Amino acid sequence: MPDTRYRPYELVYLLSGNLEEDAAVQESAKIAKIIQDAGGIIEREETSKRRRLAYEIKHEKQAYFGVMTVTATADVSAKLKEELRHQTSLLRYLLVQQVRRPTKPSPARLKFRPAPAAAVPTPQPEGAATPRPKEATSWQDFDKKLEEILQSWE
Repeated sequence: MPDTRYRPYELVYLLSGNLEEDAAVQESAKIAKIIQDAGGIIEREETSKRRRLAYEIKHEKQAYFGVMTVTATADVSAKLKEELRHQTSLLRYLLVQQVRRPTKPSPARLKFRPAPAAAVPTPQPEGAATPRPKEATSWQDFDKKLEEILQSWE
């Protein structure tokens, strides 16, 4: 059974820098037509801009950089990859499925969160000594207790 769920994809591509600007616009239009013919929906398209590449790709130092946001099924993305593979003016492309991250809760929602539950004491194993609560002692009480201990040793 084919997967018919539409998912958001992002297509990033590099067109040959040897093209004229009008030809690069026409190539971008061809890519958009391929997407629409395959059954995808173009949500957003940025016009291709000529950029200097960080390293040479197919002996070219400049290329037209384009980005499209597309909504399509998995079958459409497979067809699109196959069609893009045959484009001669296309240096590179990358088609990735966008991940929808959960949104952060608004500060208003955070304000009304319930307070964390009180700490529950951990049960002690049987026969274990229960810790005594510490008492505040003064120096005089300490001296008296020390004298009692020393006298009992004599």
